[in-house]
Amino acid sequence: VELAERCQRVQELSVPSCYSLSDEAVINAAGLWADLKRIDVSGILFISDAALKALASFCPIEEVRVCGCRAVTDQGVAELSACKSRLRRVDVSCCDRLSDHAIRSLAKRHAPSLEALQAANCPLVGDDSVVEAVTLCERLALLNLNNCPA
Repeated sequence: VELAERCQRVQELSVPSCYSLSDEAVINAAGLWADLKRIDVSGILFISDAALKALASFCPIEEVRVCGCRAVTDQGVAELSACKSRLRRVDVSCCDRLSDHAIRSLAKRHAPSLEALQAANCPLVGDDSVVEAVTLCERLALLNLNNCPA
């Protein structure tokens, strides 16, 4: 928290696999870093829906990587989708609790801005949401759904 208070102009946080980083730390940073646009917390098992809600509430977030954050659910992605900023790049790969609902909420809310959507290895993501995302997101240049068997 002390570091977050000293660095209030941070626009990008990249801490993949930083296993000691807590959900609470991300929530606190989101409340302090009003300029945060890009975050990568991939592989941190403790990152949950609460962190995504805080990011959506306090930051002009454009890019999010939560690849392998297994506590993230459809509800967290829905909270993220409700952000006021325009998401451009989202990676929710290996978040095995996500379903079509998560993909739909991102596609519906951020269709004008979404350029990259990665949801590889999400076993509950199926064809219906993928068709919807491709149809709605005209700027989509990267769609990675590798190994999504649903």
